Amino acid sequence: MCNLYSFRKSPEEVKALFDYPEQPNFPPRDVVAPGQPIAIVKGEKANRHFALVRWGFVPSWTKEMKAGKPLTNARSETVFEKPSFRHAIRRRRCLIPADGFYEWKGDVPGRKQPFHIIGPDNGLLASAGHSGSL
Repeated sequence: MCNLYSFRKSPEEVKALFDYPEQPNFPPRDVVAPGQPIAIVKGEKANRHFALVRWGFVPSWTKEMKAGKPLTNARSETVFEKPSFRHAIRRRRCLIPADGFYEWKGDVPGRKQPFHIIGPDNGLLASAGHSGSL
C-alpha cells in the first residue's frame, strides 16, 4: 500500500459494502498518512467488524518503538518469510478501505508531483493490512 491515500466515502457507504454491525462515525479525509487513525474492517465475511486503529505496524518482538516510525509496507514476495510479518500475515489480516491513493512522479527530492489514483467508478477500494488483535 502507498504511504498516502484518500478516504472520502461516508460511513454509510463503507458499511453498505463491508456489511459490519457497527455504526461508526468517521470523518472523510482527502489525505491519510502513517501514524494517523485509520478505519479497518476485520474478521471473516460472516463476522466482520469495523475498527479505528493507528496506522503503522510494530512487530510483536519489538519491546518499544525507538526513534523510527512504525512499518507501513511489506513486500508480497517475502511477507511469509520475514520475521516482522510472518505471524501477522497468517493470523491478523484486515482490509483498509480507501477511495484512492497517491503515487509520486519525479526524481528530484522536494519537487516530486503527487498523482491521485482512483478506480474507474470512483468507488471504494480496499488494501490488505494487519490489525493489532482479532
